[in-house]
Amino acid sequence: LLAELPRLIKALSRQLQEKAVRTRTAAFNCLRQLASSLPGCLGEHASSLVPGVVRALKDASANPLRIEALAFLQLALSTHPPAVFQPHAATLVPTVLSLVEDRYYKITAEALRVSAELARVLRPSPPDPPTFDFAALVAPLFTCVSARLVAQDQDQEVKERAIECVGAVVC
Repeated sequence: LLAELPRLIKALSRQLQEKAVRTRTAAFNCLRQLASSLPGCLGEHASSLVPGVVRALKDASANPLRIEALAFLQLALSTHPPAVFQPHAATLVPTVLSLVEDRYYKITAEALRVSAELARVLRPSPPDPPTFDFAALVAPLFTCVSARLVAQDQDQEVKERAIECVGAVVC
């Protein structure tokens, strides 16, 4: 499987650029299976996958696709070292934070799970000096998640995810 991984990622990256929602959803499902089966295997391919992820997250016409893309992104962020996704943080953070404000609670809950993982990616690893400017991304992340935490009229799952996410940002 490791020998075929570059060809597989190249094919899946092409599928993520397709118009068909079912095709892109299946591609994210496959990527999620890869990330869970071989943790860390997508590290060198992150730059080819991020554009497809961002495109799916911005597709407001397909909620199942956005949920699948968020589930993949959460798993990818949790199974790879922070340095893999730090170069893409400036693209991913605003996109994910826009989904934290989504009116569909399942998307909001998944976006909060991803935000908690993004907090881990943004956190510098002492004693090493930071290799990128994370400060500009932390304030919007904290502001957005804090707003969800204090909101009264929301689903219990969203409230729980907001608590977890604020904990990840603060710690």
